Amino acid sequence: PDIKAMAALASIAIPSLGKNPHIQFYRKGRHNKVYSISSAESNPEDFKYLFRVCKPYDSCLKISSEVATMTYLRQETTIPIPGIIAYDPLPENYLGYAWVIIEFVQGQTMNEVWYGFSVKEREDICHQMKGYM
Repeated sequence: PDIKAMAALASIAIPSLGKNPHIQFYRKGRHNKVYSISSAESNPEDFKYLFRVCKPYDSCLKISSEVATMTYLRQETTIPIPGIIAYDPLPENYLGYAWVIIEFVQGQTMNEVWYGFSVKEREDICHQMKGYM
């Protein structure tokens, strides 16, 4: 994706970033690429937002579904879910891809740590997740 187009969209969605926010590659997933967003004046490592761009073959329904699910979970449960800042599920936009900007939440993904837990710890996590509902 075009970094300048991403920066323009980010500056509109998050005016406090200024006109030229810093966009930096963060991670690659199976179906998307993720970029960190920070203001031009701050250290790029001190970012508070992520810009996720879906690959072209992904359905626009995927982003819409994810946004709806995250919004519902954030409003109806106590699960710590990043806030949705802005999104466009249709690739016919300024960027040319479906995208979403979310708040960054510091930590590790469950996928990164799950197999390091004992069976008892996994059971406890499942009970904790059940308690969120």
